[in-house]
Amino acid sequence: MKSRISDLEAQIKTDSSNSSKPPSSDPPWQSPAPTKPRSGKKPGGQPGHVGAFRQRLTLERVKHIVNYVPETCGYCHASLAEQAGSPLQ
Repeated sequence: MKSRISDLEAQIKTDSSNSSKPPSSDPPWQSPAPTKPRSGKKPGGQPGHVGAFRQRLTLERVKHIVNYVPETCGYCHASLAEQAGSPLQ
């Protein structure tokens, strides 16, 4: 009987931090996991960091240009054919 009680008490004490249970199964009254202290830096790229990006091609290296004008608005699905105007050259 005592071993059964100790097993049940151990089951009650399990949560996502000490078992394979997902965090959503934790009871709502349980305090959240402690967060690490803030470093004091602003989010994003830091001063002096060299960005990594692709360079644009020069006009001499461009072989052809494709103008893309959608047929319908992605938000309201209205026709954009009459708003397209003349294609860029």
